[in-house]
Parts: sequence; structure tokens; C-alpha cells
Amino acid sequence: MNSVSKQSPRGAACRVPQLRIAHFGVSTQDSVSAAFPLDPLSLTSLMPPLQRQETRTSLLSWWSDSNPLLQAGPTINLHAAAKPLMKWMHHQRALGIIGKHNEVPLTAELLDIYASYLSYKYISLATQRTVLKHLSTRAWLLKTDVAEILRSPILEQIPRLLESHDRQLQILACSLVGKLLAHQYGIAGQFTSSVKDEDALVQITYILVVVLGQPERAMIEAFQTLLESNTEAVRRWSCILIKDLAREKAAEGVLTASEVIEKLVGLLCDSDDDVVQVAMSALAEISQSSDGTTALLATNVLNTVGRTLNSPSVNMRLSACTFLMALAKRESNVSAILDAIPIRRWLELLRDKKDVFFYATKVLVKLSQWDDFAWAVIRSNMLEVISHLLSIRSRTFNLCMLLGSLGRQRIHNLVHFGGHPDSKIRVHLRL
Repeated sequence: MNSVSKQSPRGAACRVPQLRIAHFGVSTQDSVSAAFPLDPLSLTSLMPPLQRQETRTSLLSWWSDSNPLLQAGPTINLHAAAKPLMKWMHHQRALGIIGKHNEVPLTAELLDIYASYLSYKYISLATQRTVLKHLSTRAWLLKTDVAEILRSPILEQIPRLLESHDRQLQILACSLVGKLLAHQYGIAGQFTSSVKDEDALVQITYILVVVLGQPERAMIEAFQTLLESNTEAVRRWSCILIKDLAREKAAEGVLTASEVIEKLVGLLCDSDDDVVQVAMSALAEISQSSDGTTALLATNVLNTVGRTLNSPSVNMRLSACTFLMALAKRESNVSAILDAIPIRRWLELLRDKKDVFFYATKVLVKLSQWDDFAWAVIRSNMLEVISHLLSIRSRTFNLCMLLGSLGRQRIHNLVHFGGHPDSKIRVHLRL
């Protein structure tokens, strides 16, 4: 008997006998019909319907088994269901590690663990925030911990954290970088308190994080990049950060570098008035040190400031006066100031709007304490202008301050103002 092999549902091979059909004048089709009088497919119609007991409706059962949109049957992913539990367990473990090692110095091994919490994808945002807060606190309190953090893989994770969609995580990363910069360059106060715009803060931090622990040259290049930014907010807040940095001795070498000074001076011609004003303020702060003044006067900053005094914007003219007031504190700067901004321009400022007049007289009072400027006043017609303006009551006080400052100089004939006959000046000087 010939046979063919078929695979059973259970995978075992079975031998199915094949009918032998004799050829006694009967066709093969008739023989098969004789052997199988009923159609096998029609047998199912004779079977009773399948009976199933009614069960209680279950939301989970519908979601996994009975949902018509899910054709593949149960689709619960146990791994996905376990992720929240994994995150909770990692969070509890992180809290335990932080609590256990809170009173001991940071070590390379411990920082590797913290870095793993910042990089592993199954760690919750809450855990990462907790780790960053802890590291920021340690960096602010202990300088030895700062050195360990700078050598650890923590810094490698900061750029990725700054790209996070979670704003709180971004700000915490910025705060950590700020604390590290505070130890390296002595930023006054908190880094995040200097830059109020959060978007600008993230972009600035993204640039500065790469210079942590690096030589000053790296910081100089970073500030060049920031001051060249296409984003107005980044340029503006970078100037404010530089202004705060200029108060710290540790950052003097960076901020007095010719590359940084030239970029700041270039911003005095920026299309945004706000950027111009904060750049002027940053330059004024830098000028407080002798090295800063030398670096500034090596550029064309005074010529640029002189053009700013002609700006139609009152705020721009006020910013220029504020910058000149800072420079006027040093006698060595007087001749450079007068070369760029002659006496006749100061006379125009004395006739300017009230606010500009007020700031201009403050600059002149600073300048008048130096003999070179006092002689320049005597040789000009400034005294005539002052005599005329004394009749304006709202300007009398400031002009008297200027006259008093000039009258204190140790120059022959200065008390008599070069023999000037105007009685108004003599009366106000005696007052």
C-alpha cells in the first residue's frame, strides 16, 4: 500500500493510507464519490454550535484579548509594564546612595555611579534632577569636590541634559556648570542669576561647559563664540555675564584679552540698542582695572563711543556717558577722551535733554579733577555756556557742582576762571 506523509498539529509524522481505486470501467472521479458520499466541508454544518459560558466583562481583557483592533491576541508587554517599577526602584536606590555618602568627599567611583544615573535611559527625570541638585550643592560647598567632578564623566553628560525637553532638568544642569565656573573664574553669585533668559542660559551653558577645567585660552574662544551669536538674547546676556565676571580678579586675564575686547567694541555698532547698552556697561566694568583700560584704549573704542553720543536715542547717549564716566576716573585717560570727544561736543551735551545733561555733567565733574581737563576748559568757551545755563533753575545744582570741582584745582588763575568777568559764575562759585 502506497502512503504519503503528513504533519500532524503536534508535529508528529503519521501514515495516511491512500485508497486504491480499481478501474472496472469506472472513472476515478466516480470512485472517489462512491467512497465519500458526503462533502467533508459540509460536515461542519451538522455539528452543534459551540457553547461558551458568559463571563464578566473585564476592561483589561477587552484591552488585550477582545479588542477588535488588536488582531494578534494578547499584546501586554511585560517589559514595558515593568518600566515604572524599574524607575521607582532606581530612584529609591539613588536616594539611598546620596543619603549614605552625603557627609563624605566625592570619589571617582561614586561619581561614576552618579554619571550612570544621568545617562541610563530607564532613569526617571525625578532621579536625574535629584542627582544634579546634589552635585550642585556639593560643588558649591567644597572645592575638593569640584576637582573630582571636573575629572569625572559627569561633564560628558551635561550637553545631552541641556538638550532635554524638561526645562527644570536643563536649568539644574546650567546651575551645576555655574557652580563649577564660580570656583574656576570666581563668578559673583549664582551663574543663573546673571542670565535671566532661560533659553539664552541654556545656549550659553552649552558653550561654556566645554571650557570647564581648561586653560584661559578656551574661555576666551568661548566668549568670542557667544558674542558672535546670531541670537540677540545670547549676545545680550553674554555681555551681562561678562560684566559680572569683570568684578572678579580671577577672570581678568580672560576679559582683557584683545579678542574679547574687540568683540565687545564691535557690539557697540550692533543693530539692537539693548545689546549696545549692555556691551557698553561690560566695557565700563572692564575699564576699572589698569589692564582693562590699557586693552580698551588700544582699540578704537573712544571713537565708537563718540559716534554713539550723536545717536538719536537718548538711552544710547546715556550709555555712552556712563562708559566715559568710568574712564574718567583715571588721569591717564583724559587726553585720549579729549582727543575723541572735544570740548565743543561736551558743550552740546550740556544743552541736551535733562537726563543726558545730568549724566554729561557727572562725566565733566570726574574729568575736572584732572589739571589737563581744567586747562582745556579755560582755553574754551565752556564757561560762557555754563554762565548762560545757570539761569535755568533745573540745571543750576549740577553746574555748581562742576564749577566747584573746577575751582578746587591747583592751577594759577583757575580760581578767577582765567579772569572771566561774569558775575554769575563768581556768585555761584562762592555759594
